[in-house]
Amino acid sequence: MNNEILEKQVIAGLDLYLRRSVTSIGVEIGCPSPITSRTVWMLSKRLLKVIPSYSNLVNISDLQVRSVILSSTRRPTQSMSFASFNYTDIFNEKWEESEFYRQIKSRFLLMRYLTLSDDTIVFDGVKFWSMPSADVDQARSVWEKTVSQIRVGQAHALPTIADSPVAHVRPKATNAADRILSPDGKPLTRKCFWLNSTYIANHIQ
Repeated sequence: MNNEILEKQVIAGLDLYLRRSVTSIGVEIGCPSPITSRTVWMLSKRLLKVIPSYSNLVNISDLQVRSVILSSTRRPTQSMSFASFNYTDIFNEKWEESEFYRQIKSRFLLMRYLTLSDDTIVFDGVKFWSMPSADVDQARSVWEKTVSQIRVGQAHALPTIADSPVAHVRPKATNAADRILSPDGKPLTRKCFWLNSTYIANHIQ
């Protein structure tokens, strides 16, 4: 069975939960309460486990599952983060061997959750998505500028959300003490690449 068929089966299985609150879904599938915007990712994982086709799909596909909270106006409430990077490791990477390249070249399963006017969060369906090649090139520019800045000792000044319509770099630290050494030995806040919320808004529906 090919990926396209499996993806359609996953979508059909998840459609059974459309417009239901995350609280009621959580009760049905045994996900601990309360479920908030910070723990929706846990609900997504539990929900996918009850869809038989999903396990078949992940066995043959490099798939990233992402939970996207939408505001009442259907705009993502946050940018999408990736794993934090090591300043020294990224210093020595080549683009097509980099972790960020591998991440954005993956197939995405975007799980949508809509915030209603009374702040209730409901399941709003899913979308399978791959980043267009032109946007991968935009992300590459952000990666290249990041590497360049680190190499010249400017690891504190990495691309911001204003520098690209696709991606940026900012902290992803558990607290102020969550730091990692730069190549020149300075302790810097742990950071990662993010896809801009405005960019995700153009692809989530």
